[in-house]
Amino acid sequence: SGAQWTVDVPTSIGPIVSGESVSLTVTVHVPAQAMPGEQSLATVTLTSQGNPAYTATTILTTSIPSIGGIELIPTTASANGWPGALVTYPLSITNTGSVSQTFAISADTTWEVQLPITQVVLAPGMSTTILVHVHIPTSANSGDMDNATITVTSISEPAATASAVLTTRVAYRVFLPTLTR
Repeated sequence: SGAQWTVDVPTSIGPIVSGESVSLTVTVHVPAQAMPGEQSLATVTLTSQGNPAYTATTILTTSIPSIGGIELIPTTASANGWPGALVTYPLSITNTGSVSQTFAISADTTWEVQLPITQVVLAPGMSTTILVHVHIPTSANSGDMDNATITVTSISEPAATASAVLTTRVAYRVFLPTLTR
């Protein structure tokens, strides 16, 4: 009784001899429109047919689990720049999960990386684009490179994570001779 969703329980079990136990199956019918995070409580009371004063009650909780998910596009990108330059990469973050989530954004790199934000809250199906800036050191030489790994992780469901590798290279300088007549 008291269930928000339809519950099927046997109307009679037994007889049960003193000291024995019997398993029973309780089936909860979850409505198709139930959303992740919703739950229903069902109170199940067993009453002895021989002596109605003997009862046992339990409360069963049925929950719809939330599903975490994230998509980060692109998963790889590369660009060139001169020493001292700022190279910008747009990254699209999408919540592919079933509930609103807060995502943490971090960078693992050798060169300096500037993240516009370190957390973002996204409703299911929603996206946002962030601009990640990689600073090429002024001391970098032609051909030097750095791989910056940008990781986005759900705070509530750490298994929901995605990464992008941004490869930044120092452009080669080409010097051509000047010819005069």
